[in-house]
Amino acid sequence: MAHFTLSKFKKAGQLAFLYLFALFLFSCGGGGGSSNPLPVTEISSGFAYTSIGDWGSTFGKFYDDCESENANCTEQQARSILEAAISAYSIETQAVHLYSDVSGSVIHHVSGESSYSLAIQGNSLMETLKFNPAVSGTPLYPGLEVTSDFYSYPSFSHDFPGALSGLLSLEHERIGITDSSLNEKVFKGIHIRPLPNSGIMWSGTQYSWAEIAELDYGNACDYLGDPRYCQRVSLDNSINISLVGKIYGPKTNAGDMPASGSTSYRSYAISKGFYEKGSGNFLYTGNFSMVNSAGCGSNPPHRGCHWKTSDAVSAEQILTVDFSANSIQGTLSMQKHYYESSSGSLTLLTSSSYDLHKETLENLSISATISGNGFTGTVQNSHFIGNIYGDFYGPNAKEIGAIIFLSPAANNVVVSGSYYESEVAFSIIVISGSK
Repeated sequence: MAHFTLSKFKKAGQLAFLYLFALFLFSCGGGGGSSNPLPVTEISSGFAYTSIGDWGSTFGKFYDDCESENANCTEQQARSILEAAISAYSIETQAVHLYSDVSGSVIHHVSGESSYSLAIQGNSLMETLKFNPAVSGTPLYPGLEVTSDFYSYPSFSHDFPGALSGLLSLEHERIGITDSSLNEKVFKGIHIRPLPNSGIMWSGTQYSWAEIAELDYGNACDYLGDPRYCQRVSLDNSINISLVGKIYGPKTNAGDMPASGSTSYRSYAISKGFYEKGSGNFLYTGNFSMVNSAGCGSNPPHRGCHWKTSDAVSAEQILTVDFSANSIQGTLSMQKHYYESSSGSLTLLTSSSYDLHKETLENLSISATISGNGFTGTVQNSHFIGNIYGDFYGPNAKEIGAIIFLSPAANNVVVSGSYYESEVAFSIIVISGSK
């Protein structure tokens, strides 16, 4: 399974993939010796911050030590570096879910109730994804908590087309887990992740990493390998989906936040959404239906038995932050819209028949209030209304990162546990930028 993780590290470079290098300690057989230094840190107001690039360099040195059979390649060294990386970075998430069965559908927005964490257990890196349990009166929303070995599933990377090639990647993962009661949890993860260039992300950030994913739930897997992994989803009887935004990085310490003045953050955004075909301007036209019910049952095809989603990417957006007034203002528009026409292949939606849909994600007005090193607020235009949850990252609030949840402004069906009967549209947007 190492080649899957190796691909992830080279293509993505994010914190969760850095454990790759611990693999090499079993093959290089290093003994004792002096320790590798931890990454160079930037000091601001007495607080230390480590950039993504610096962590990459540290793990790269560990990799080189193992390749050259240097004495620094030890299990203890691998653990110390990884433990330091995990403790240095926070991971923030927001999620929205759409669950369906023959009795109806339910939307659940998990504000402040979702989490993602990493922990070393034995010789493995375990990751836990958690959506809090079902809300009373919502039998279709079961909640989710999954802890898996990071090596237990494959990942496949695909470049974005056109000018975004080399800046963003589309990545597929298949996760199948059987718990101690022999209950099976199965889902596909379809992620959009930034690609680092010399430690700098597509959005220009060095201390924060923003990604977005959709989870397509299934019922059973065909397994292969040792340790075993989900070779393919063998059964899918439910048209269920979750959209999840994540931001990784070292938050600005509250004591290092600017107390006065204003500044602008050059920011970029990516989104995933599902948009009901109906009377509103959230529609898809032509042959693009909202739900692909085909393939439910045995051996579903890619995106079969699934709510269809589209992806969108913004150009540069400016967020203006007034630290004296503790306020954030800005406008966000998603310019490029894509649909995954086949596995790993993104098609740009260029037909004028999609113009009404595209317009719904333009001119989103952002207004937020800063508290400590974070902020919350509202996002809206004539089509959508939503909330923004964010934080500042790196020394002296050098970077900004946020997750936005949008629902229809004119159709108030988005209440935890509410069923809907007409069109609905929901989107998760992650936005990140730097001064």
